[in-house]
Amino acid sequence: FLGLHDKPIALLNTDGYGDKLSDALQAMAETGYARQQTLDFAPVVNTPEEALDLLAERASASTRFDTDKM
Repeated sequence: FLGLHDKPIALLNTDGYGDKLSDALQAMAETGYARQQTLDFAPVVNTPEEALDLLAERASASTRFDTDKM
């Protein structure tokens, strides 16, 4: 990550459209190509409501992701 911002993000997987992307990202973590912590920075959610709830929760959290460890 470039460390350009610390705003929360989420990947919206509408109707399973991003299933293969999600699977590929998880495989990258499992094989050591990417850190799980990096994937946790941008969780995959299935509905806009989930995305908004997650983003609101993370925006109000007192702890931020440590982008130096990604």
